[in-house]
Amino acid sequence: MHGTPRTTLDAIDSWKKQGITKCVLDFNCGGDQMGDMTWKFYKDEEEYAIDTDLKVASLLMYFNEEIFNAVEFYVNSDSNYMGESGEVIITLENDLFTYDKVAESEYEEDDIIEIDIEFTEKTQVFIKENIAHIELEEYNNRLDIHYSKDLILSDEENSCITEIHDKFREKIINFEYTPKDGEKECDEQRSVCIYGDDIKEGNLKPNITIRVRRYEPSEN
Repeated sequence: MHGTPRTTLDAIDSWKKQGITKCVLDFNCGGDQMGDMTWKFYKDEEEYAIDTDLKVASLLMYFNEEIFNAVEFYVNSDSNYMGESGEVIITLENDLFTYDKVAESEYEEDDIIEIDIEFTEKTQVFIKENIAHIELEEYNNRLDIHYSKDLILSDEENSCITEIHDKFREKIINFEYTPKDGEKECDEQRSVCIYGDDIKEGNLKPNITIRVRRYEPSEN
């Protein structure tokens, strides 16, 4: 049985004996952890069958640990940075392993746009007098209302709520948005809202929030 190379010199020796010309790692990471990692070893352009070649499999175990000493992967996500994906190409040059990382980083951010929605006069009055904040999210189609005071809604006031919901929903579905170059809109991530400060100032123009995704080359 072939053990894992204990040192880089052992790994270099095993690499040469197998006639390997390159090793390629396909990876993705984000969400504070590494994702899928797929290794391929090549002799010229022919791929080794790692599962059946024990010598190559033992070399894989070496790189599976050493890769994290040689290459930095950006796994820690936040509200803007989502993660990265790509490949690392490993070659042997002058008896030294070289690691060439080629990857893209994924980012998400909100594009907030003021829009026009025509409410009936009674609904405008209802919003100004009773609502502190109101929002509709696309993915669950739920109208989230924060009232400015305790209310027992009448039938007429319920009709105002229905009007707000229907017009918010229509705007989410029909609003035409053109992403900037290199960006793509995220699926079902739109929302429409009227902020509390705007209501206090008498501004009932809602804002539509578009979640967009963009990609940039990762740092090596």
